[in-house]
Amino acid sequence: MKNGLALLAAFVGGVAAGAAAGLLLAPEKGEDQRKKLAELFEKGKNELKKVAEETTEKIKSLKNGVATEEEVDAD
Repeated sequence: MKNGLALLAAFVGGVAAGAAAGLLLAPEKGEDQRKKLAELFEKGKNELKKVAEETTEKIKSLKNGVATEEEVDAD
C-alpha cells in the first residue's frame, strides 16, 4: 500500500513538473504563464488533497474491519 501511494505521488509530481516545464517553454507572455502555472498547481494541490482524503478513509475502513489480537482472543 505504501509503495502504491509513493508511486502515485511520484506520477502526479512528474505530471505537474512536465506541465510546468511545458508552460515555461511556451512562447507566451510571462504574466499569462504565471497565471496558468498558479492554476495548474492549485488543481494539483486539490487533486492530491482528494487522494489523501480518500486514502485516509480507505485505511480507516480497513482498520475498522480488521480484528485485533485481543478481540480474537476474547471470542
